[in-house]
Amino acid sequence: MQTKKTLNFQVQNLSGMEMLECTVDQLIMAGWVGRNREALQAHIDELAELGIPGPKNVPEFYPLSVDRLSQGSSIQVSGKDTSGEVEFFLICQGSRIYVGLGSDQTDRDLESKSITLSKQICDKVLCSTLWPFEEVQQQWDRLRLRAWIEDEGSESLYQEGLLGEMIAPQDLFDNRFGGELPEGTVLFGGTMSVIGGVRPANAFRMELHDPLHDRSLEHAYRIEILEVPG
Repeated sequence: MQTKKTLNFQVQNLSGMEMLECTVDQLIMAGWVGRNREALQAHIDELAELGIPGPKNVPEFYPLSVDRLSQGSSIQVSGKDTSGEVEFFLICQGSRIYVGLGSDQTDRDLESKSITLSKQICDKVLCSTLWPFEEVQQQWDRLRLRAWIEDEGSESLYQEGLLGEMIAPQDLFDNRFGGELPEGTVLFGGTMSVIGGVRPANAFRMELHDPLHDRSLEHAYRIEILEVPG
């Protein structure tokens, strides 16, 4: 890959904190990743209500530009029809895999025409802290994702679920890469159904909680809507 992006993270080890500079040359978004087929079908159905077609493959993988990756506290979007999705992501640097927290902001109007373009048009927001994958691998299925949205000044729970509800990392690696996550790759692991229907928000807050070590990755960002000339 020719295009590269440099990202700086803090790594929260069980023994302390350290800095990590990552050079990223590939961004892949996994979709349709539910282990429970009924829950997966519920997510397909809620998107179908918005005119978004179902997948050709389960799971499906969407390659995006690494320039879409952001670690900021705000993003700009075109129009009022975008919304976030809380996800874990995995990144390989120095032959070591790390776990992070991110949001797949997506244009829902464009999604009915092209899922890839609907993801490409919006920034993917990353938490600036990572965990070493080996520190959470044993309790992976017990890790919990949550997201809250702010609309008209009040915050409400938007998504919540255990990582055990989604396809395990090794299965994603096997499906997309033939076994191993490549160096310099950011792989988003997919999301779960939302509470109360897919909808836009003024702000998005997210968390990945590790109950064994009682720690969390957290990040929040605001959404600035740019006017689209009519």
